[in-house]
Amino acid sequence: MKFSLGYNHDLKLLDLLDKYRENIESFYFPIPSRYLGSGRLIPQGEGYCEEVNKIIKKCNTLKIRSQLLLNATNDGSSGLEAKFFSTILDYLQKMKSLGLKSVIVTNPIYISEIKKQIKGLEIESSVNCYVKTVEHALYLKDLGADVITIDRDINRATSLVKNIRIKTGLKIKVMLNEGCLRNCPFRSLHYNFLSSNVLKPEKLIGDASLDRLCSEIYLRHPEKVFSIPFIPPDAVSLYAPIADYYKLSTRAFSTQKTELCLNAYIKQDFNGDLLDILDCPGLAHFNYIDYSVLKKHNFFAKISKCSNDCGKCNYCNKLIRHAVIINANYLNEDAREQEDQKA
Repeated sequence: MKFSLGYNHDLKLLDLLDKYRENIESFYFPIPSRYLGSGRLIPQGEGYCEEVNKIIKKCNTLKIRSQLLLNATNDGSSGLEAKFFSTILDYLQKMKSLGLKSVIVTNPIYISEIKKQIKGLEIESSVNCYVKTVEHALYLKDLGADVITIDRDINRATSLVKNIRIKTGLKIKVMLNEGCLRNCPFRSLHYNFLSSNVLKPEKLIGDASLDRLCSEIYLRHPEKVFSIPFIPPDAVSLYAPIADYYKLSTRAFSTQKTELCLNAYIKQDFNGDLLDILDCPGLAHFNYIDYSVLKKHNFFAKISKCSNDCGKCNYCNKLIRHAVIINANYLNEDAREQEDQKA
């Protein structure tokens, strides 16, 4: 089983491609911000365009698919203008000539136009397309998508994922370790904001924190952490009949944390702090989640069949008491400011 890793803007991460070349199927990285925003608000250095060239060359040498992200959910007022898109298209043509293999795209019009104008470049629908139905997946197929990345909210609806694969005839990618709330009411808002490339936003409404919009939900319902639709390392093999590609969300990870996460999924086993392999700044509400305790209580088998009848079940509340340490300083203003700066 092979995995897709994301670039964290640390060139040392490229050494992991050599070390784990047998376990890495693809490597994804954002288009330079001069062309388009991204689904992660990570500053790019002045030499980033040269880094992209180096990454593509490195991937080709190791026979790892290079994947350029066009995953912004907000292209701004000029996003649909022909002149704006032509600069993106020219850049893609240039990168393809250097050996770029694939693009991961959110905008359905971009999917259609790239398919028409650049032959031989594989197109994946981004997870930010929020594909939750067969009908949606079929639309993207008709527009030109070669691979469908399903919305992580349906990760555990395996019969639905299987049906999408059968009905479209396309390859399916699942995101394994994103730690965002299931059906988060802030998700679209958050990604639209990130895609705008505003690195230093002004004070937000109600002192909201950009990467902590879900914090009030966790304060009231910490048990919601168990409904996050991540797929744990020990459950990945269950997806072999329905998924073709396995994506690890690592763009905001340190290189050390990326390797820890990758190793857990390669070994398909993990017993430490679940927070070490999940990607979401909103999880700062928690200090520790003991995954060995979750396994002892048959976590994935139980949660995969969740009926959402929390009043009768109380399973998640019990797990909170047995496996979770809440961050006692989470409401402390200074501590939260430090966490926000890290994010």
